[in-house]
Amino acid sequence: MELDNQTILTLMKVPLFSSLSVEDFKTVSEKLSMRSFEKGEYIVREGETGDYFYIIKSGEADVIIEGEDKRIAHLKDGDFFGEIALLVGVERTASVVATTDVVTITLNKKGFNELLKENPSVAANLSKVLVLRLSKMAEGM
Repeated sequence: MELDNQTILTLMKVPLFSSLSVEDFKTVSEKLSMRSFEKGEYIVREGETGDYFYIIKSGEADVIIEGEDKRIAHLKDGDFFGEIALLVGVERTASVVATTDVVTITLNKKGFNELLKENPSVAANLSKVLVLRLSKMAEGM
């Protein structure tokens, strides 16, 4: 995928990619694709197997727990999700629904694993992000 300026700016906002150089971004771009979702459309569903990591390029979405009708997070430009399901191979623990039209930058499982192997700094940043997310989840319990 060719990176335009807006996509590069979006990726630079993502803590995982904060340590990447311009050359690294070019390498990463080869693994990325774009997906569009209409308002009200599910981006991912709770219980399904996670095959993609998502970064919101534009638009907004809610993270919800099915059956409880509970919104646990609101996502906007630069926010990301799906990394835990890719890393651990577990089913998704929540659904993500577009609250506006949404464009995502996506990375499949193979590309995600290659990215972590090729860029140790991304793996280190991912560890930090996961610790923060787990501590927030623990606070909510």
